Amino acid sequence: MSPSDLKLAKQECQELLRQGLIEHTTSNWACPDFYVEKRSERLRGKKRLVVDYKPLNHFLKDDKFPLPKASTLPILLKESKIFSKFDLKSGFWQLGVDPSERHKIAFCIPNAQYQWTVLPFGLKVAPSLFQKAITKILEPLLDNAIIYIDDIILFSKDMESHKKLFKPIPGKSKLVWYHVFRKEDTVSPTGN
Repeated sequence: MSPSDLKLAKQECQELLRQGLIEHTTSNWACPDFYVEKRSERLRGKKRLVVDYKPLNHFLKDDKFPLPKASTLPILLKESKIFSKFDLKSGFWQLGVDPSERHKIAFCIPNAQYQWTVLPFGLKVAPSLFQKAITKILEPLLDNAIIYIDDIILFSKDMESHKKLFKPIPGKSKLVWYHVFRKEDTVSPTGN
């Protein structure tokens, strides 16, 4: 890691610690990390910290929860006229990780080791686990929703029907939509 990347990593880890997304650890497990520059981040002048979970992913059992198929979209959307699209920012980070399992998703930067308290990006099971959680939360809306990991499209034939989709979901916290719209476009899997 270059000196400038190390400085950036220390700052980023301090912020992740402050937010409660990671914690210090002395785990015997640790995957390396590095920085990447995606095109959109390069335009903002910001790199993204990536943990290389390839060694751990080799041992993880696949989670086969289905993702929607593109071929079904025209059928679902055929008669719809009103659409709302949402991208849940940092969606995986809305799922907590069991404290007894956190040591397995540890990572290190020079002179420090951390473990995630939330589901990190890079685990091969993360998309499926998140899809399963968000599908369960929005289950009452599935006849009018397409959920693809952290992207959600709600669709309706008319505005009146569409407005009903944003009412509190029975049996779920009335805060679900608050989390989706007002808390940095995130949703809590527990509804809290």
